[in-house]
Amino acid sequence: MMKKGGIKIVLDIIMLILLILLLDAKAFGAQFHEIAGLLIGAVFISHIFLNWRFIRKTTPKFLSKQIKTKTRIECLLAIVLFLSFLTIIVSGALISEVLFPHLRYGDTHVLKTLHNSVSYMALLLVGFHLGLNWNWIIATAQKLIGFKTNAVMGYISKGVAVIILLLGIYGLISVNLLSDIAQIGRITERNHQFEERVSRSDPSGGGIGTAHKGRAFSGRGYHNGAGIGGDGKREGKGYGPAGRSAGNADLILKLGAYLGIVGGSAVVSYYLDRFFNRKKRGPEASRLY
Repeated sequence: MMKKGGIKIVLDIIMLILLILLLDAKAFGAQFHEIAGLLIGAVFISHIFLNWRFIRKTTPKFLSKQIKTKTRIECLLAIVLFLSFLTIIVSGALISEVLFPHLRYGDTHVLKTLHNSVSYMALLLVGFHLGLNWNWIIATAQKLIGFKTNAVMGYISKGVAVIILLLGIYGLISVNLLSDIAQIGRITERNHQFEERVSRSDPSGGGIGTAHKGRAFSGRGYHNGAGIGGDGKREGKGYGPAGRSAGNADLILKLGAYLGIVGGSAVVSYYLDRFFNRKKRGPEASRLY
């Protein structure tokens, strides 16, 4: 039977894979997106349950000097991650088109912006979380698999870390992740602009459909016709095998970029943790670290 540490690692892997797949909602369809969203919520709750002993012991002592700075940072990160996933799940349910359509009410562009921005932010947070817990992950994997590290493996890991960091930087730029996260700051502004459009289109307040016509819900699809058209096909990708191949290649590159972002943020948090630990322990301890 798999030990608790192994279960945690498996859950983390499942959660990471689901999160990356969920970041491109159109690629796999609304039904998969919503079902996988519920699944990632269940996995996250299971993750919290498995770490409940640590949470129960640490929370009352959060402001105490007995708690190390790293542990305090990990707690804060865990709280932000919990709030992020809670926001993603609740906002996802409120904009649901398949599983909970009865929860939708009026215009949902604010919720969609919140849902998307927090999802992208969670990607970075998961990477930071992995980096801070990397030593534990490696130690647990060593017990499960039985492999041992040596000097050569250490040099190889540093080279791999540099490559992953570069891939993470490339991923941030290629998918414009930071800009997508920043959209959360424009929610109030966008809501005000939407209300102005509705007011101009129908002073009585019943012109929501009119405001959207020819724009968000035009015959060509969502977002000014950039999405799925009335015939259910995506424009700009072609309809034959070549078009599907190009779309698949784009999807693989995008998913790879997301994975690189997670890896890059994990590398950053891991080496920042090592740097501050060395600084705290002094030069002699640094050579032994």
